[in-house]
Amino acid sequence: LFERPQRYRLHNWLALNSDNHKEYHSTVSIAKQMQLLERILTNHILRFAEGIEWAVPSQIELAVSDLLKVNRVSFKGLKKEAFNIDFESNVFLPDFIGLGQGSTLGFGVVKHYR
Repeated sequence: LFERPQRYRLHNWLALNSDNHKEYHSTVSIAKQMQLLERILTNHILRFAEGIEWAVPSQIELAVSDLLKVNRVSFKGLKKEAFNIDFESNVFLPDFIGLGQGSTLGFGVVKHYR
């Protein structure tokens, strides 16, 4: 973990399952939508860490700094929202890892943002 946050860009991130899709779209507060995305992204990072058997040594700190674009993409025959976001976190994430749904198909690609 880093003392200073690292900046990342996440491309075509399929963040919303059916439950949190309803929650995301039922709120009119942009701040609450961003809080939901931050919670989901934190969970996706924790799942990634678990998958590579990386024990995260402390609390993940994360903030979405910019919602760049939301695309409609086809995923398993369904139209889904794919988010392009910038975020900061105290964790080191390697470039080109995938987070979220469809990560094995090229969705949710992470890159350092400089």
